[in-house]
Amino acid sequence: MRTTQTMKEFNKIMDFEEHGVDIREDIRLVEQQFGLFDSVPEELYGQCYPNEFACWERFRSQRGKFYARTPMGESPFDVAIRVKDFFGTIRRDYEKHDIDTLFIFTHGTTLRTFVMQYLHKSVDWYEKEKNPGNCWIRLIRDNQDFGYIYKE
Repeated sequence: MRTTQTMKEFNKIMDFEEHGVDIREDIRLVEQQFGLFDSVPEELYGQCYPNEFACWERFRSQRGKFYARTPMGESPFDVAIRVKDFFGTIRRDYEKHDIDTLFIFTHGTTLRTFVMQYLHKSVDWYEKEKNPGNCWIRLIRDNQDFGYIYKE
């Protein structure tokens, strides 16, 4: 819902339809599913679900946060697999419709895994990369990452 609201705000300024921009939603670009921890502030995970939190924390300390799947949810690794699958759609659209510019409205983990996969960054890069704030804009042009060019 938040990404759709953000896209609509951008549309008010840019008027995508006037410029012939096709708007599509792709379910592979949703944010990480947090399972039991969904809608629970991170500082309360252990209080609300002590056993599950302990298991998750143990896995995170051994394998890193990228591979640690939240109880009944996903890990950033899982998100990266979904995002990588989306690249085929980008390629087909480019070849079929000569699309060379994309605006992708998404959440932090999804955005970071997109950049990681698209630019062939490492898991170490992902773990060090800061999660973007609301409405931050990241520019990638010609396979070069210009970082966040707008921070609200």
